Amino acid sequence: MLQKTQSLKLEPSILVATLLAACLGGAAAWATTGIFSVGLFLVLAALGVAAQVGLRRTAPHSLEAVLLLLPIVVFWAQTGQLDKAPIWGAFVIAFPWSYGFRKTLHRQTLIRRMSVRLLLTVYGFLFAGIAFGDIPVWSLLSLLSAPLAWRAYKTADAAISEEWAMVTGMFLVAGYLIKGLIR
Repeated sequence: MLQKTQSLKLEPSILVATLLAACLGGAAAWATTGIFSVGLFLVLAALGVAAQVGLRRTAPHSLEAVLLLLPIVVFWAQTGQLDKAPIWGAFVIAFPWSYGFRKTLHRQTLIRRMSVRLLLTVYGFLFAGIAFGDIPVWSLLSLLSAPLAWRAYKTADAAISEEWAMVTGMFLVAGYLIKGLIR
């Protein structure tokens, strides 16, 4: 019984990523429409964590799927409409974590370098979202995490790549919150 309980335990990085994805959806809803329900947000964040637990046990290679879908679902549940606003942000949140999750799942393998393609994809989604007007300009604060990304690439350290993913996500959410405050 104890082993079953311990096997359900989430890695802190997966929990942080899931909560950041939920916060992104809530912040996008508040920034674009001014609508935000704390109770609904908490329920959806808890469901996101439960989905991560379920996926960890059944399909560990699809952990990023929750990070892609959760901001969109939280936005839709908060506003009652589907919009492009959380979609670009969902990609910016999900892709940085993909490297760290693979490291968590394959600890026995040799540490390989985070690819430049991943870095360019994340920042490409950020710039494309800003260019299309779906990500607030304030989310350019996420570029402050670029030195961490470069360090994670050079050192091939999974812990630094998780720090990069967390800082990028926090700045992205902060960009939506700043837009909501200014609105």
